[in-house]
Amino acid sequence: MTDSASHFRNRIVVLAVLSTIWMGLIGKRLYSLQVEQQSDLLSRAEHQQQQVIELTPQRGAVLDRNGHELVRSIEVESVYASSHEIADKSAVAKKLARVLNMDVATVSERLDNGKAYVAIKRRISFAESDALAALNLPGIHLVKEPKRFYPQGELAAQLLGLDSIDGKGVNGIELAFDSTLRGKPGKIDLLTDAEHRAYDQEEQPAVPGQLVTLTLDAVIQTFAEQALAEELKTSGAESGVVILVQPQTGEILAMANAPSYNPNEIGSSGSHSLVNRAIEIPYEPGSVFKLITYSAAVEEGQINPDSIIDAQGGAITIAGHTIRDGGHYGQLRAADALAKSSNVCAIKIGEKLGKEKLFDYIRKFGIGDRIGRDKDFVGESRGIIRDFRHWSDASFGSIPIGYEVAATPLQLAAVISTIANDGVMVQPHIVMKVTSDNGQVEMIPPTAHRVISRNTAATMREMLAGVVQNGTAKEARLVGYTSGGKTGTAHKFDQSTKRYSPNHYYASFAGFAPVNNPQIAMIVMINDPKGAYHGGQVAAPVFKRIAEFALDRLGVQPDLEMRASIVAVSDRGNGTVASNGESTDEATLPTGTGLEDIPAADALSRNIQQQVASSATPSQTSVRPDVDETIKASNAAGQVAIMPDLKGRGARGAVEICAQLAIKPVVKGSGVVIDQKPKAGTAIQPGTVCYLTLGK
Repeated sequence: MTDSASHFRNRIVVLAVLSTIWMGLIGKRLYSLQVEQQSDLLSRAEHQQQQVIELTPQRGAVLDRNGHELVRSIEVESVYASSHEIADKSAVAKKLARVLNMDVATVSERLDNGKAYVAIKRRISFAESDALAALNLPGIHLVKEPKRFYPQGELAAQLLGLDSIDGKGVNGIELAFDSTLRGKPGKIDLLTDAEHRAYDQEEQPAVPGQLVTLTLDAVIQTFAEQALAEELKTSGAESGVVILVQPQTGEILAMANAPSYNPNEIGSSGSHSLVNRAIEIPYEPGSVFKLITYSAAVEEGQINPDSIIDAQGGAITIAGHTIRDGGHYGQLRAADALAKSSNVCAIKIGEKLGKEKLFDYIRKFGIGDRIGRDKDFVGESRGIIRDFRHWSDASFGSIPIGYEVAATPLQLAAVISTIANDGVMVQPHIVMKVTSDNGQVEMIPPTAHRVISRNTAATMREMLAGVVQNGTAKEARLVGYTSGGKTGTAHKFDQSTKRYSPNHYYASFAGFAPVNNPQIAMIVMINDPKGAYHGGQVAAPVFKRIAEFALDRLGVQPDLEMRASIVAVSDRGNGTVASNGESTDEATLPTGTGLEDIPAADALSRNIQQQVASSATPSQTSVRPDVDETIKASNAAGQVAIMPDLKGRGARGAVEICAQLAIKPVVKGSGVVIDQKPKAGTAIQPGTVCYLTLGK
């Protein structure tokens, strides 16, 4: 073989080897790219060629127990910009800033962030949307998004809560049921070219959230909020809470906070307004806490209503501290001690119980625990109660009368509900049911457990009826219904001086009605009233207004007291009521619930007549404008010219109007007035008999 041929062959071999190595490297690289790095490279390519916009799902609506909308979502528009489609960003930024009421620098910064699609402003107003559409700016897009809307404005604002700009619950029901209300997000996939210009898109719609129905009654809630707000205005108080519960079911019909705020205009609200004081802020309740002290002693067989307790002239010294009563009392029946709210007697009862037993009953009644359902109340406080082993020698001078212990209004509502419900505590709750988009209904049953015996609860109701009839809670007497309850007036602790303030108070009233078959239980708390400050002066009247309205609204048939009031109205003007509103007859309702056992119906009637005569001016909703004019004409002319229309009113409201018109009502049935004689518009005279037929 010649040298040239050999040289050529060697070159061929080298070339083949190099080609093999090169192809091997290429193959390895291709394998790495197409096999080992496939998913990563694919993801990077998609990221470079595709932009994703997440679509916020429409949150589910929130309804009251009767189907009235409390919260719903409406479609609004959000402004997004495709910055690569905008030639003159400076000019567009100025126009956007002017229409959207934004800073030009902020808009410019968002346009220059390099993203293919960027949010400029979310959830704009309808006016902003119209103005922006008229400009028809290149690269500016309007995307529809849901926004929370509160049809009732301030109604139950703290309870319902708010959602964030991203459609997530922040507090209240919105947070507690966030996963239920939120639904499933959707998305828009934008396909872009090398210049990041969108040329196609795919949309995956969002799945709306589920429907949440509350136990709340929007009508009662509205009335409760109005009554509470009026009391704060009258008393100059800092804040207040009302909770209305159905004892047998634990369903909360109203949870009012004042002051409140409008969630549709959240920007103008202070942060303090957002707090749900009913569940988040415990306070020292004062004498309302005696509900627990007395219940424990009755349950342990240590006292009964007739037990005699020495009030020691209204003063007692515990560990060097002297605690006084409002009066210089001597020997008192236990029922009278509770009616007069004797601190001395309550302290003696607490001492007799002993630390461990008293602590045990405080815990049984739920103080120191979150008593609401976890799903319903986010941020609920446990209240404050130290273990009895850490009580000081002075604790018996504080805890039995509601100091050195703190409870939330919700806990106190549960306490009075337990007594009203024969000693069984049904877990207070606000959510009735959840309904999915396919109509499937989920009920969330509350828990229930016995705290005190049926007999103890009955005894306590008897004694608490005496508090209303003969004690500190006379302002809680209802027209048409018996009632019971306990007042409380507690000095507020001053953090700056580390002492109890001599002129700042919590005024409370916890009550129920009717006495024999309680259908509602309520706590009213007024924080720091000015002027009159006792629970019986500022909290009990709020209970009266709301309880009368709620019982009427619920169609609860008036008990024996209402039937007696009809007799009393028929005798109006016969001289049995003194000019000061007090009955000239000394007969009074006996302490207790056995109204059906009273042999002298006339004595009962006169007592009820006294209550009707001395009751406060009827609530604004109890008399229509046309009725007001009729009454004014009657008072001016000495006679009633025209019979007002009473149809649609409850028994209490109708009878109350008849009392003002000096005509005699005869009521048949239950519910609301469906027929009346004389008919509306008929000429009538004082003493005319008015027949009212009630029905559902």
